[in-house]
Amino acid sequence: MKKALFLFMMLILTVVLPAQDGLVGHWTFDDPGSLTKSDKGNDLILHGSHQAVDGPKENDGAVRIGVGSYYILPHGLAPSGGRVNEFSMVLDVKIPKLGQWYCMYQSNPANNDDGEWFINPSGAMGVGQTGYTSNIFKAAEWYRIGVAVKNGYRYDYYIDGKKELTGNPGSVDGRFPWIRPCCFLPMKTRKTM
Repeated sequence: MKKALFLFMMLILTVVLPAQDGLVGHWTFDDPGSLTKSDKGNDLILHGSHQAVDGPKENDGAVRIGVGSYYILPHGLAPSGGRVNEFSMVLDVKIPKLGQWYCMYQSNPANNDDGEWFINPSGAMGVGQTGYTSNIFKAAEWYRIGVAVKNGYRYDYYIDGKKELTGNPGSVDGRFPWIRPCCFLPMKTRKTM
C-alpha cells in the first residue's frame, strides 16, 4: 500500500440527496472553536487532528487535516436499495503539492479496502473503476470539486462547476454506495492499483 498524505484543506462540505428533499448536510469550518459543527445536518466526528486555516476568500474558514486523520460523517441518508446509492457531495479543496495521492472519500468504515474518490499524483480526479478527469489540479490552488452518484446510472465528476467526466457508474449496492450510518473523509492509505 502507498501512504497517502492528506494535507488538503476544505472550505465547504455539502451533501445532497437529489431524489429526496435536497440538502442534508453543510459544513463551512468558519468557527475555529468548533470546526466539526454543521450548519445543517449532523456534526462531523473527527478522528485525529485538524486545524483552522484561511479559505479561498476573506472571512471564509477552512481546515487542514493531516496524515492519518479523517472525518466520520453520520449522514442520516435513507438507503435506496440496501445502501445509500444516490447522493452528491461538494468540497472546496486545495492540495499542497502534486506527486502523491489525496483521498476525498472512503465509504468503508473499516478502511480495509481502496477509497472511492481521489486526486492522483498527476492532478487528475477519480478512481480506476469510474475513470479519471484530465490532469486539472495544480498545487496550492483552490478548486470546488463534486461528485454526483446514482449507482447503476451515473458517477460524474465536476470541477469548478464544469462537468469534467461522465464516469462509469457503479452497481447498486456494489462498491460506491455509502454504508450507513457514516462514511470517511479522507481514508488513511492508498492501495497500489
